[in-house]
Amino acid sequence: MSAEIAVSVRDLHKSFGANEVLKGVSLAAHTGDVIAIIGSSGSGKSTLLRCIPMLDVPDGGEITVGDEAVRFGPAVPAPGRTQIGRLRGSVGFVF
Repeated sequence: MSAEIAVSVRDLHKSFGANEVLKGVSLAAHTGDVIAIIGSSGSGKSTLLRCIPMLDVPDGGEITVGDEAVRFGPAVPAPGRTQIGRLRGSVGFVF
């Protein structure tokens, strides 16, 4: 029996001006998983982590934390404060 997916990121995109930092990043973390994100300086590790609780708002893709799913894109309405609050209430990070 596999553990429930706690956090899911699908096709996440984030740019700062002309600099595309996240280019379709996807991952799934199951309950109880320990995940390390490694890469060179400037590869988007912190940006990915900042996008999950929407400290940086992604340009496209989908983030799901527990039962709360948020989609991003040009044709998708921006998430409201209530939805962001629910999502952030389920997330904690240690750097």
